[in-house]
Amino acid sequence: MEKYRNWLDQYIRGELPTSKFSELKSALKDSPELQEEYSLFIDLNQEIKKSSDSKLKQLLQEEEKSISASEGIVRKLPMRWIGIAASIVVLLGAVFIWQNNAPINQQDSFQELFIPYPNDYVTIERGTNQIAKPQRIFLAYESAQYQEALDLLIDYDPVSANPQLSFYKAMCMLATGKEQAAIAVLENLPRIPAIDPNAKPWFLGLAYMKIGDKATATKKFQAVLDGKSPYQKTNAEKLLKKLQK
Repeated sequence: MEKYRNWLDQYIRGELPTSKFSELKSALKDSPELQEEYSLFIDLNQEIKKSSDSKLKQLLQEEEKSISASEGIVRKLPMRWIGIAASIVVLLGAVFIWQNNAPINQQDSFQELFIPYPNDYVTIERGTNQIAKPQRIFLAYESAQYQEALDLLIDYDPVSANPQLSFYKAMCMLATGKEQAAIAVLENLPRIPAIDPNAKPWFLGLAYMKIGDKATATKKFQAVLDGKSPYQKTNAEKLLKKLQK
């Protein structure tokens, strides 16, 4: 279990190797404890990303070191996350209350929460002279070269008959500001093999939110909450509350 906790940490930071993603996803589906930690990691990671103040980061690090295990702690979380959680509550609690009650800014919320779905399609073989086109596509994707990946996907014939490749095409469209095109692709996709079932409504919700269609975005985020997967449930719940204001 400790291995998967560490992998969750790496995943949230964007450092988890692609080769480990499928195993982590399987472990997450089978463990309510990991699902709970996943939701906590998402919350903490996003609050940390909001802070660019070096003094605050230093305070977080100092607070983290000062926290020790308590008998009252039920969840066996890595101590660094307990420390960060305690620091955030103490230092930023008033700010969070204001943010949670503030009207939603669709553009800012999209930029804050949109993280392209990780490559779960092909293993990248680096250091070889000849690279097959799927690997070229996802090498660009993993390097955040989304326009390049999109251009390669557009010219790749199997995409039209492959829901998973079409899904990643939509990710590239969202990453490059083509929300309407991404919506058209995602809405026409059937069940997507190897992709978390909450991913489609989550990214559709973000896309509709960014173009100002609150009603449809609300329906998509509600579908995320109604889904069986823990993927993005916490964020969907927060956005629903803001969209309803």
